Amino acid sequence: VVNAAMNIVELQARMETMRVNHELEMDELKAQCRHEADELRREVRTLQSKSEDLKSALQGAYAIMAIEDTPFEHWRNNGYDAQDAVDMQRYLGFFKETIQSLRLGTVSQSFRRGSVCKSVDISLGSNSADHDELLLPYWKEFAAALKHWSEYHSDGSYLEVSIQGIEIPRE
Repeated sequence: VVNAAMNIVELQARMETMRVNHELEMDELKAQCRHEADELRREVRTLQSKSEDLKSALQGAYAIMAIEDTPFEHWRNNGYDAQDAVDMQRYLGFFKETIQSLRLGTVSQSFRRGSVCKSVDISLGSNSADHDELLLPYWKEFAAALKHWSEYHSDGSYLEVSIQGIEIPRE
């Protein structure tokens, strides 16, 4: 009877040890699962951010492509000589490319005063252009592209924008 009682106590002690070990293993597994779940949540957030970036870039690309090219005759009818009308058409093509570069984060880069500077130049060079309502869709997309670049592509750098030779509305 004494041996049986000792065996029972011994078995109970082993069972308690197994229960405690099982609880410890379960706690470790739960902690590992929580850690993996947190990692997966971070990865999902990163992928969602990248998805939003791509979605915004695509929307911008579609928007700029949707802007109809201004016909040569428009510029001629508004007082531009033939060469200036050609220059305006080239300029608007360049303007579209600049907007796409902002959306894609591929604007040119230089280093100034120890920091990274990315630059955008939408100047007409030695020419100038009057304000024209047909340019408003370009300016709106340019503003949206600047915002997009700031949100998704700045990476601690700043953007230097140069706008020259464009008249503003007189109203």
